[in-house]
Amino acid sequence: MNDSIAIAVQTPLIQTSRKTWNLWERIPHPRAYRLQTRDFEILEAVFRHRFLTLSHLTTLFGGKEGRLPLRCRILWREGYLERPKALRPNKVLTDKMVYALGKKGAQKLQELRHTPDAKEMLSDLASDIDIGELDWNETPKKQIGWPYIDHQLGIATFMVCLQSVAQQRGIDLRWSGHFNRRQDRMVVNNVPFLPDARFAIVDRNGEAAHHYLEFDRGNVSLQRMRERYERYFQYWTSHRGAKHFRVLTVTTDPAYMNSLRRIAQSIGSNSQYRSAWKGLWFTHANTYDLRYPEQILNPIWYYADNDTPVSLI
Repeated sequence: MNDSIAIAVQTPLIQTSRKTWNLWERIPHPRAYRLQTRDFEILEAVFRHRFLTLSHLTTLFGGKEGRLPLRCRILWREGYLERPKALRPNKVLTDKMVYALGKKGAQKLQELRHTPDAKEMLSDLASDIDIGELDWNETPKKQIGWPYIDHQLGIATFMVCLQSVAQQRGIDLRWSGHFNRRQDRMVVNNVPFLPDARFAIVDRNGEAAHHYLEFDRGNVSLQRMRERYERYFQYWTSHRGAKHFRVLTVTTDPAYMNSLRRIAQSIGSNSQYRSAWKGLWFTHANTYDLRYPEQILNPIWYYADNDTPVSLI
């Protein structure tokens, strides 16, 4: 995207004094700021993932970029980004600050949809909805809780690592983002359920491997997870054993991962086929890291009934 789409305001990037900076109260009359191409990319990334930290953005945009913290502070100051109020009671370090899209940022993305240079970047972002008209603002009666934010950040870490390594290695990764996930709803026996994310990895022959992500922090009972895995299996069989269908479960610790593997060992097995369904894959969040996103492609995944690790690609 060219810098020609930057919206003309008045002044260039200006360093903000650390002594006067406040994490939660905006400056009443900030200096005007000219949006740059990287700013639009930040807004698009935050919208795509729902919540991101500076660590996520640094991984997405490559290496150490000293201006990212300043850009995000200014985008927040100008109302393009928001900082969820659930973080206020915590002692948040600046690099751990969570950002969400603000109303002004949503309206800007909606404007850019009609700009030729930006269409490619925004082409798969919730094309059936008006981004700018969504209700973005928190109120005292409508605040986003920290458990939800933490869960979304776990999903974001996985997807950011995958996006980063896909860009580096030329992997065809197709994922339409958080706000498009409703179209991935699945129904089995009149019971709807929704994965945390669905993405496809397309090989050189144009064949797609479809992946359904379950990020589990251990707050769902094992019985409910068993029922969920059974629904995935029933959905797979109802689609005549669709090729390259994987359900990826990421937990926050190895012990819980192994508990889930044990309850999944009977899924798909019967008198004729003794092994567990090979569509269920398991790992834990300590096996990959935003600093080393390539780890996501290492042999870190396990089947329910086999201790030999396998890789995603």
